[in-house]
Amino acid sequence: MHNTGFEQTLSNYDINQDAETSLDHKLKPISEQINFESMSVSLTHLGFDIDLCKELSEHQLHQKLLNDSYFSQNYFHFDISIPLLEAGKRLLFAVMDSEDNFNKQKVVTGGYVMGTTSIGVYKSHIYGLKNGRYAMIALIDENKNSQLDFDSQGNPIEKYATFSDFKPKSMEDVTFKNTSTYFDIDNAKRLVEWK
Repeated sequence: MHNTGFEQTLSNYDINQDAETSLDHKLKPISEQINFESMSVSLTHLGFDIDLCKELSEHQLHQKLLNDSYFSQNYFHFDISIPLLEAGKRLLFAVMDSEDNFNKQKVVTGGYVMGTTSIGVYKSHIYGLKNGRYAMIALIDENKNSQLDFDSQGNPIEKYATFSDFKPKSMEDVTFKNTSTYFDIDNAKRLVEWK
């Protein structure tokens, strides 16, 4: 069996010692390339693209304010405020980034809340999203069935909100296209308006 784990030459250093030992000769300076290779593995796994990984790696070694950075041009942070007017209701809130993820009910990281309301404003901050279309569904789920309910004429009978002005007539109308809008840094602050 081939061992792909730790190399045999790895050693450890016992930190519980009375003696003072200098490790200076064992330390090596970090380069931009080594830093980039180390951090890009994790960041690309989290969904960041390679150009952003390069910028973040450079920033770690040469910190400066970048008002015109790759990140600021291609990524944003959501700041969504949800007014809650009644206590003791069930709130469902979900943000999705594609039609495929919408159909799978897979939300963006930090983009899901289900809980009991209290009177006030719930604030959701979702960090580091790439510019693009995002769908949101917020729902005061009166009967706790995790979907928007309609009367026989196709009118919603529960308070709901989406990122678009489209008015669904049934659950079949609640799609990514009908509940989404394009977002970037310029329109990333949203106050939910209940319908």
